[in-house]
Amino acid sequence: MHEQIYTFKSVAELQDFAADFASRLQPGDHLGLIGELGAGKTTFVQGLARGLGCTVVPDSPTFTLRQSLDCTTSTGIAELIHVDLYRLEDEQAIEELGLLDDLTDPVTLVAIEWIDRAPLLGARLRYRLEFSWDAHNDRRQLRIIDQRYE
Repeated sequence: MHEQIYTFKSVAELQDFAADFASRLQPGDHLGLIGELGAGKTTFVQGLARGLGCTVVPDSPTFTLRQSLDCTTSTGIAELIHVDLYRLEDEQAIEELGLLDDLTDPVTLVAIEWIDRAPLLGARLRYRLEFSWDAHNDRRQLRIIDQRYE
């Protein structure tokens, strides 16, 4: 397993890192995001979308569960699917959302918040991103695990 840990002093710093991180990604390198409310999951995806050249900045899909954003990258990623499983009631809902199809689409990048609510999907992801937030010092920490090496 290969992992790296980063600390961010501001939301803007986290978003800038995510935009840069987007350049490392290839089609099929899907992301699973874990962390408490307010830890920076959606903020990261917003920066990621900017780095992928998406036409729309995503907001929290907690109530819609799934957002599809068109992207323009030189890496071949044409679409970012942003999913929030916070309200997921059972794993059958994964099939209803079409996530299994999304994960096999060769030009789609999928970023799934609250991936720990769908353990069966975790094995299909390239990166596991674990967010934590120190509210007292307003610092966010991100642990990135490249699952390709597990």
